[in-house]
Amino acid sequence: MNYPVAKACDVPYRPARKQNNPVVKGLPLYYGAKILASCGPLQDLLWSNAGFASLRGLPELDNNNNQTYGTPLNPHNDRYYTGGSSGGSAYAVSAGLVPLAIGNDGGGSIRIPSAYCGVYGLKPSSGRVSIRPTANLAKSTAVAGPIAANMVDLEIGYRIMAQPDPLDRDSKHFPPPRSQTAIEAETKTKPKYLGVYDEWIASADGPVREACQAAIHYLTTELGYTIVPITLPLVHSGQLAHAMTIMSEAISGLKPTQITQLSPANQVLLSVGSRTPATDFLQAQKLRNLLMQHLAHLFTQYPGLIILTPTTPNAGWSFHPSELVHGSTDANMQIRNMEYVWLANFTGCPAISVPVGYVAPQGEGRGGGMVPMGMMGMGEWGSEDELIGFGYECERFLRERYEGARARPGNFYREGFFAS
Repeated sequence: MNYPVAKACDVPYRPARKQNNPVVKGLPLYYGAKILASCGPLQDLLWSNAGFASLRGLPELDNNNNQTYGTPLNPHNDRYYTGGSSGGSAYAVSAGLVPLAIGNDGGGSIRIPSAYCGVYGLKPSSGRVSIRPTANLAKSTAVAGPIAANMVDLEIGYRIMAQPDPLDRDSKHFPPPRSQTAIEAETKTKPKYLGVYDEWIASADGPVREACQAAIHYLTTELGYTIVPITLPLVHSGQLAHAMTIMSEAISGLKPTQITQLSPANQVLLSVGSRTPATDFLQAQKLRNLLMQHLAHLFTQYPGLIILTPTTPNAGWSFHPSELVHGSTDANMQIRNMEYVWLANFTGCPAISVPVGYVAPQGEGRGGGMVPMGMMGMGEWGSEDELIGFGYECERFLRERYEGARARPGNFYREGFFAS
């Protein structure tokens, strides 16, 4: 069974679900961890005409496996993770509980769960969305954004969330989002560029590469996009520099006594951040500057360029049932999982993840449902509106060209929000 497309008339009073770290009056705030279970809400989070259905599970401090409050399971295959840290948000959307959810992304935490659960996720430009009064433990890399079942809802969520906040030092400097009608009129006669770094994409698993290539073929042959071969310098070192930066920022927001209340895996992870020499941290920021300058050159040379990669190089992440009880740590898989997503966080660029297909499950997940795969488009700073237009075009590919169209997960709760 497939997902029908949402209607514009369905918009008013649509319920939303939030990741458990934005502050909302009347709801407890945990960040998925015991150390923050006593944090109280500070003020109302205004959400237009949408109402919050409930909290959803947040894997403790960006690790999808959460022994404290429970681990969300992928609605397409319950022997696969949903991806972290916004895995509960992506689950709620994919399973039909809500059409829209809020996530937070410091290292792919909106886009990875969106890809794993077969939904749409947008990581806005750094500073674009105000999360005041919620504390941001990774100010230079993390940003809030929407996860949605379709592009209509993703656009609605973004336009509400991205209204400038006059009390936020970053958000107040951004203009309000523009309408898709204005964007289409402005870009109608302009060339549409897709930046592809073949050597980087080649490291993805075969089924993921094939799914992305099929989507790219559709975009170039039927929608007028032009492929631009590009290179990106020091991507391996850049990923390590991003990891060093976000861990150092996260640990700086916690007291030493709070570290012991985290899961063992996260104690080790954040302890690494606490031991980062200042000289190494500064070198990481120099590399960040180099990458941003390189991207600025590409965006100047090819206006409107969207850099394409798989969202993750792997199709999902299966687990053994014992991991739900005893926890799990797999640094190699975590690094591979983030192979493409880190760049948007480290440089502050906006990026969108769209579903592009499904593959048979592997490993512990064999025998379950098909596993979704995602493709990511990263644009110039402030180009969220253009990325949303790109997302609509990718949605057409899945609906009109992908064999079998979009798959509804076996663990689907209701049809109300997706009825044709």
